[in-house]
Amino acid sequence: MRYTEQEFEMVRRQAIQIEAEKRALIRLLLIIVSCILGVTLVVLGRVYQLYSQSGSVVRAAETKADAAVAQSQQCDRELKDKTTQLERITNTAKQKQERNEALVQRALQGASQTELAEFARAVYDLPGRSVEVPRIPPSSLFQRIYRYKSGEQTQTFVLVGGQVDGKWMIYSNLIATNPPKQ
Repeated sequence: MRYTEQEFEMVRRQAIQIEAEKRALIRLLLIIVSCILGVTLVVLGRVYQLYSQSGSVVRAAETKADAAVAQSQQCDRELKDKTTQLERITNTAKQKQERNEALVQRALQGASQTELAEFARAVYDLPGRSVEVPRIPPSSLFQRIYRYKSGEQTQTFVLVGGQVDGKWMIYSNLIATNPPKQ
C-alpha cells in the first residue's frame, strides 16, 4: 500500500497536533502544580506564624496564671488574717457585751460606787453612749456623779435615764476630765 503525500502530511499534522495537545496539557498541569505549591507555601507560612504566636500566647497565659495563683495565695493569707482579726474583735465584743450586761444587771440591782463608775464609763464607750435596759432603772442611779479613774486621769460621768420608742435607756455623759497632776 502506498500512501500519498497528502496522507503523510495529514498524519504529520495529526502527530504535531497530538504533541501540541500533550504540551498544552503538561503546561496546564505545571501551572496547576505551581499554583498548588504556591498556595501550600503561603499556608505553611501562615501555620508557622500562628505556631510562633501561639508560643508567645502560651507563655503570656502561663505568666498570667502564675500571677493569678500568687494573687490568690496573697488573698488567702489576707483573708486568714482578716478572719483572725474578725474573730478576735468578735470575741472582744462578746466579752464587752457580757461585761456590759453584767454591769447593767448590777447597776439595776444596786451596785457599789466603783461598779457604777465602771458602768458609766462602759456605757459612754458604747455607740450612741447609751444602753437599753429591760425595766425602769432606779432613780438613785441618776442622782449622783460618778468618777472613773483610768491611770492617773479621772473622768466624771453623769447618768441620765429615759424612754425612747417604748424602750428604757440609760445615757452616760462625760462632764469632766481631770488631767494627771504634775
